[in-house]
Amino acid sequence: MLNVKTLFVGQRVGKKAEVEVGSMDFEYGAGTEALYADQDSFNEGYRLRVHDLEGKLVPSKVVLHFGYIGDFNKVNAFGRMHRLGEINYVQVMAEKKLGKRFTASAEFDRLRGLNLIRNAAKVTLPDPWLVNDLRIETVARLNDGATAGWALHLVKTKNRLGSFNPGIYYSHLPTGVYRVGLAQALVNGDVYGTGKRIGVTAKRQVTKSFDVSAIITRKLEIEPGFRWRAQIVGRYQLADLLKRLP
Repeated sequence: MLNVKTLFVGQRVGKKAEVEVGSMDFEYGAGTEALYADQDSFNEGYRLRVHDLEGKLVPSKVVLHFGYIGDFNKVNAFGRMHRLGEINYVQVMAEKKLGKRFTASAEFDRLRGLNLIRNAAKVTLPDPWLVNDLRIETVARLNDGATAGWALHLVKTKNRLGSFNPGIYYSHLPTGVYRVGLAQALVNGDVYGTGKRIGVTAKRQVTKSFDVSAIITRKLEIEPGFRWRAQIVGRYQLADLLKRLP
């Protein structure tokens, strides 16, 4: 069965603003699914994005999102569209780009009564360095059992192997950050999981439109459950193929 994961409509407002409505992907800023929502999580709502802003003290992009997060067992977007009439999630995010090498984002989230602060920064380092992409991110729960987590990602993108990009990461996400009672209000990347984990990553750009990525992780705490996780994903961008169609 073919399931539609996302389905939304968007409208440009002038040259620097967009409005979106429907079932859509998350806005991560400079962060990742290691500490934030899994890329396969589900999110219905309304989003305003203002981008390409200028000024030293002005964010490059601002996002305001009202929506509903949940129904993690309903894969098809059509089965979740009725949630457009419900709001349990508010995201206010600002992102700033400083030149070509530095991007940072900060946001406040209100999710099912939880107050959350997320911050992230990504730095592009010179080609000869051992690491070319460095990303650090944090998340903090401010109420009802305050706790926090963080993650560090290091990737080598410029090397003699060309389009092969190896990396390593460490993440620490306490299970209570997104928990409301006995339920998870938000599920982060499934291969990352919760707790203290370390892992290796790799990405190979096979062609302009096709890439393969892999990740292997190990949980550092001795607890019940899977200590090792692995994932291999192939992704093909159809845009170029569709452009060549008559």
